[in-house]
Amino acid sequence: MRKPFLSRTALILAAALALLYLIAGYKLKIILAVAALIAIASMSTFYYNYFHGPISIELIKPATILSALAYDAVVGIIVGITSTLLSRLWTGRLDHRTLISLIGISAVAAIAQSIPITSLAVKGIVLVTAYHALTAPVSIWTGDRPSFVAVYAATNIIFNAAILLAFEPILSQALKAMQ
Repeated sequence: MRKPFLSRTALILAAALALLYLIAGYKLKIILAVAALIAIASMSTFYYNYFHGPISIELIKPATILSALAYDAVVGIIVGITSTLLSRLWTGRLDHRTLISLIGISAVAAIAQSIPITSLAVKGIVLVTAYHALTAPVSIWTGDRPSFVAVYAATNIIFNAAILLAFEPILSQALKAMQ
């Protein structure tokens, strides 16, 4: 990797964590948990460097939802925005979809705690689906092919649903441990 790339990555991550600490006054445990979620979510899209297509397998949405539920909407938004920006920097995909993704992931984090569903998996699936219900029409309106958007949304919802359902007990324990 190039040095300027690593410098930008470190700067973005440091800014997000400093924001949590300085402005919101979060404790070290929370900052470490958030840093881990951002790292995992950001790296989950690394495969885009080798595979180009409408398939979407990533952990940004579950990480954002988990952090928004464990802490609050502000933390969820910081995790979502930071991991989205880092993943797009790492994969060279800063394009018109970046802003759409940032708005969608922020909306998901903002409403996560207000969804009156107790099951973490079901709540996550509802939120991932809401993300795509919000972003898909905008993506099409900005020029993406409807078939591309449909495959992208479907694979992302299916992947995230499988992850959330398969790992719900572990994620529920992690959610409690994070608080």
